[in-house]
Amino acid sequence: MLFIRCELNGVPLVAFVDTGAAVSVLTTSAVEKCALTHLLDRRFSGMIQGVGTQQCIGAIHMIPVNVSGLFIPFSFRILDQMLYEVIIGLDQLRRHQAGIDLQKGVLRLSGHEIPFLHEWEVRELNATRDRLAVAAEEGSGSKGEQTAPPQSSCTAGEEEKEETPTPTRGGPQQQTCEQNQTIHRENDPNPNESRDEKVEVAENPSGARDDKSEAAPISALRSYTDFQQRMAQQLMEFVGLPSLDAAYELLDAAQWDLDAAAALNYKSDEEES
Repeated sequence: MLFIRCELNGVPLVAFVDTGAAVSVLTTSAVEKCALTHLLDRRFSGMIQGVGTQQCIGAIHMIPVNVSGLFIPFSFRILDQMLYEVIIGLDQLRRHQAGIDLQKGVLRLSGHEIPFLHEWEVRELNATRDRLAVAAEEGSGSKGEQTAPPQSSCTAGEEEKEETPTPTRGGPQQQTCEQNQTIHRENDPNPNESRDEKVEVAENPSGARDDKSEAAPISALRSYTDFQQRMAQQLMEFVGLPSLDAAYELLDAAQWDLDAAAALNYKSDEEES
C-alpha cells in the first residue's frame, strides 16, 4: 500500500493512494475534523460501487490539499464509514497527470516528487489505528453497561414459572369426576348413611319402624338446603304427598333423584292397593 502525508485546512492527515479506486473519497470524520462541513453538497448523495457498495452522503467539489508544500485542488466524495480517512483515487491522479515511481518510492505530481511513507511508518500507522478502534469499542461497551436498565432480582426462569399456571392433576376426566362428587354431596344431605338404612327407608316410605315406635319428623332431625327444600315441595305437589317429611323420605331413598322418588311413590301406591 502507498501512503503520503498531506494537510486539509491545516489538519495533518495520511492519504492512501489507490489506483484501483475510481473516485477520491473522504470520510465524514475527516470532514468534521477539518471543519469542511459547510462545503458538503448533499445533492450528490447516492450509491458508490467498487469492491463493495456504500452510501455516498455528498461531495466536496474543490478543496486545496497541501502535499509537500504544494496546494493542489482535489474533489472528494464523502462516505460515512471507511478504513482510511483520505483516499486519492484514479480520478484525481489522472486529472493532475500523476505518476507512481516505485523504483524511487515517490509520487510525481505537478512536476514534484512526493515520497511515500516507509514500511515501518505504515506499520506504526496501522497499529495506531487499531488501538484507536479498540479504545472506541471498549468505550461504547462501557457506556452500554452504564445505561443498561437494572435487572429484576428474580431470574427469567422464575418469572416464567410464576406466570405459567399449574396444570390440574388428573386431566379433564378427573375434573368431571370431582364435579359429579360435589353435586352428589349437595344433593345427599347425609352421605354417611349406610346403604341398608336407605333400602329400609325405601321399603317403608311411611316411616314405620320394626319396633313400631313413633318417629320424629325428618325435617326436625336434619337440615336441608334451599335447593333440597324446593325439590321436596315440588315432589309433594306433583305426586300429592301428605307432608314434606314423606317427600324428604322418598328423596333420601332415591338419592335425591326427583324422577326416581316419584317412581318409588307410584310403586308404593300399587303395593298398598
